[in-house]
Amino acid sequence: MRVEIRDPAALASIPSANVLAHLKSRGWTEEGNWRQRAWIFGKEVEGRHWEILVPQRDAGAGYARNMFETLRVLSQTEEVSELEAFHRLVSAGSDTVRFSSGSRSAEDVISLHGAMDLASSAYDLLMSAGRSVERPSPAFSGRVPKRVSDYLETVSTLPSYFDDFALIVHSPVPPKLQGSLVPMLPFARRVTRKLDQGLKTTELAVSTAMKEGGLSAFDESESFGVSANLCGAIAQLAEHSDVRIDLAWAPIHPSDSPATQYRFRQETADVLNDARVYLRSRAPLLGEEITGDVVLLKRRPEDADGLAHIVPERTDLPETLAVTFEQPDYDTVIEAFQKQVRVSLTADVYHLGRRHELRNPREIRLLADTNDAVT
Repeated sequence: MRVEIRDPAALASIPSANVLAHLKSRGWTEEGNWRQRAWIFGKEVEGRHWEILVPQRDAGAGYARNMFETLRVLSQTEEVSELEAFHRLVSAGSDTVRFSSGSRSAEDVISLHGAMDLASSAYDLLMSAGRSVERPSPAFSGRVPKRVSDYLETVSTLPSYFDDFALIVHSPVPPKLQGSLVPMLPFARRVTRKLDQGLKTTELAVSTAMKEGGLSAFDESESFGVSANLCGAIAQLAEHSDVRIDLAWAPIHPSDSPATQYRFRQETADVLNDARVYLRSRAPLLGEEITGDVVLLKRRPEDADGLAHIVPERTDLPETLAVTFEQPDYDTVIEAFQKQVRVSLTADVYHLGRRHELRNPREIRLLADTNDAVT
């Protein structure tokens, strides 16, 4: 597609930091400074020396004109349209996730319904990755945590006009500062890295499931960013055609990891839906009321905390649940064991492979006998 971008507002919207990041990522080298107003970058392309001026300030009457010249040079040196060169500069400040289907070509126009499905799946993928960063789980439900919600507000979606991608998602990240004393990655980059990890793990688990049968490959996968939500989002896309998801890192915040590509064929949709149901069934049960008998106590002499095994009355729970108590709650559990009375508590039930574990025990009370109410 041959397009020449002349709109001053569009040209002025390109941050100079994005231009610097793009040029450095493409092998351009800084060659000097022009009147303390702009950096000079140069590059040899097919025997010709090219130069680009990058203003030190984004504001100014000549900034849009400078961006016009920059796009013209990049279009020629990178052998792309000015529209694609513009897109590359705009996206240099964001990690990008690109979606395409096996049945779509660059000339196809995506329908409104298809765009809605893509946007919905993109949201679910990033939401799942963000919540996995906060707290991994086989499935997510309920209100989205504020930090994840705030992050999703920064993400934008754009259609693609020059390749076979149907949707491009931009996840903005801050510039990478040299010598920064804060080693932790920004939250936005942690989300896209978790998404990358989740897609990689899911792709492998689906392949294993189709080869060997069963869904055991998804056991303990939540720590890698896999969830029922992520599997469901991919399945929604794969039900119609083969799916390709490409992930690339923002040049403004370089990564040691390479850009990645993932493929999910249409025939994997059933496996992904089965994995969604399976992972949903393995999600922790939060705030469950448990009543039962204490049948085993374990505590080392040097520890204040202690482990107990409880046989719950509820038939929808495993026969035995393990739970660790802190002091003074463990003294209450010891008393229940010694007096052979039931104990009542509120806790979160977690699935760990073939066993279950109670976490965050609270509101612990003794029951006088099997017929008494909680006291």
